[in-house]
Amino acid sequence: MNIQTLTELLEFRERRHKALIAQNKQHLLVENQGKIDEYKKLLSDKELQREIDEFNPRTYFKSMNSRKVDNRLQLDLDYLRKNFSYENGKLYAKKLGVICTWQGTTSINVTIDKVIYKASRIVYTLKTGEDIIDSDIGYKDGDYTNYSFDNLYKKG
Repeated sequence: MNIQTLTELLEFRERRHKALIAQNKQHLLVENQGKIDEYKKLLSDKELQREIDEFNPRTYFKSMNSRKVDNRLQLDLDYLRKNFSYENGKLYAKKLGVICTWQGTTSINVTIDKVIYKASRIVYTLKTGEDIIDSDIGYKDGDYTNYSFDNLYKKG
């Protein structure tokens, strides 16, 4: 056997060896994909539970694009739709599925970027697509803890 034939034989064996390794890796990946997916879900469930456990409605919401209109911060409807859900008369953090309001002395509130907003204003904006800048929102039954949409009306 000459050197060229020996070199070609070694190169062929190396290519074949690499192909077998790649094939085995792919087979192992396919074979264990279910276990990998299960582990990823378990990990994400634990991360979500940790986030829920550490949830603080006064500091959780950040980075809303807001600008002042008539000396009042305007709500960003896209931000609200992305971060909040309204179900059964309650306001939830969409990602976590937990109620995201807190009770002040005269209103139920939500804090976004260290700014306090009334939950009723956020609910009204989510349901109508219109932010109330020039007036306030009233409660038909006079109870500020009842911020369900059916109980809200635009004052003035």
